[in-house]
Amino acid sequence: MAKQAIAIYDLDLTVTRVATFTPFLLYAVVRAPWRALLAPLALPVFVAYGLKLIGRSTLKCALLHLFLGRPRRARLEALAEGFAAQVDDRYIRAEARARIAADRAAGCRLAVATASSGFTCVRWRSVWASTMSSQRKSPMPATDGYNSGRRGKLLCRSQAAPDRGVLPAARGACGAGYPLYSDHASDAPSFEAADQAVVVSPKAGFAQDALQRGWPVETWR
Repeated sequence: MAKQAIAIYDLDLTVTRVATFTPFLLYAVVRAPWRALLAPLALPVFVAYGLKLIGRSTLKCALLHLFLGRPRRARLEALAEGFAAQVDDRYIRAEARARIAADRAAGCRLAVATASSGFTCVRWRSVWASTMSSQRKSPMPATDGYNSGRRGKLLCRSQAAPDRGVLPAARGACGAGYPLYSDHASDAPSFEAADQAVVVSPKAGFAQDALQRGWPVETWR
């Protein structure tokens, strides 16, 4: 079977105009309003995070368990699908839609690489899937490293579905120079490994650094 190249998109603030974690929590709580009464229990979690006693992954997992409990897979998937539709309607950047369409037309398989929990990843018809969601059997997240930001994202990119005849966007793997898109400086190791790094709407400091490294910077609205 011929190998198919893959273009990889960061999710929050690259494809979307907003970070999706908090909107997802609000979406879930609106559909189970009594869980809003548990909000005070989140305070010690935020305090621990502020004191650097726990990491971002543990923070997210704690909030998900607090405001979602341990739902059955069917309910969790229904929440994820409903939220995906809301994100698609409200938060997807127009330039992201255009670039996704262009990469598909070029014959590239598309993937979302994100530090978000796999089940919260948006599964648009124009996007292949989240490699994170395919790595997990449990519908709820755990602090196993896949939600740990830069290291976890680089890992799932490097292992992007080799059994499906898909090549990750690593240097030399994609002859046509298929790209990796992200907004954040923490993805610098992934940019360095990509055939083509595209920095999307970064903060000012990272924009200057990206240009110095020779990575094109694009503004997506």
